[in-house]
Amino acid sequence: ANTWTKLTNMTQSNTLSGFTRPADNQLTYTGATTQVFAVSSCCSISSSNTGNLYMALTKNGATPSGVYAGQGPIASAINVVENFAPDGQFSLATNDYVSIFVYSSLAATITSTYITVSAKS
Repeated sequence: ANTWTKLTNMTQSNTLSGFTRPADNQLTYTGATTQVFAVSSCCSISSSNTGNLYMALTKNGATPSGVYAGQGPIASAINVVENFAPDGQFSLATNDYVSIFVYSSLAATITSTYITVSAKS
């Protein structure tokens, strides 16, 4: 509870031009020139407990704090799928990556059932 955790279950990749997905929940930029990207995502998750859920996109695995690209709170019910669509703009250099973190206000197991992430310059 009260801890940001990297979301898992992003395991497939489609049409990755200028990006790779070398690890679960990690969209890595492979271009040679630093660029600003509009990054958007759509995620469906459920919680083993009630409480407020938050979701955030971060750069290079940084744990969210202060100002971040995020969404929430969404009040969760036990084992009910909630939908999030966090987005943000990120300046990415070669090998920088974006990943998704989730936060629950109460102790819970978070299960992801659907994740998509896209980046457009």
